[in-house]
Amino acid sequence: SNIHALGLKFGVYSDIGPGTCAGDPGLNVSASSDKTSDEQLERDINLMANKWQIDSLKVDGCGPRGPMNLTYPKLGKLLNNTE
Repeated sequence: SNIHALGLKFGVYSDIGPGTCAGDPGLNVSASSDKTSDEQLERDINLMANKWQIDSLKVDGCGPRGPMNLTYPKLGKLLNNTE
């Protein structure tokens, strides 16, 4: 909220797979139903959207765990369900 009080926007960079192009941890979105991975992804998205109150999320595809036509919609659905 301090960032927003200054009139600034807050964005986060990540990757759809287990690691970003720079080697940092990614969101690790699974193309299939993976209970543990899906629950962690939901916690991460809720943390960024609700607690950190990010304004934008840039997600690269350097190391996807599956076809992007499955992983990106899965991520989009979670993002659309945030407040």
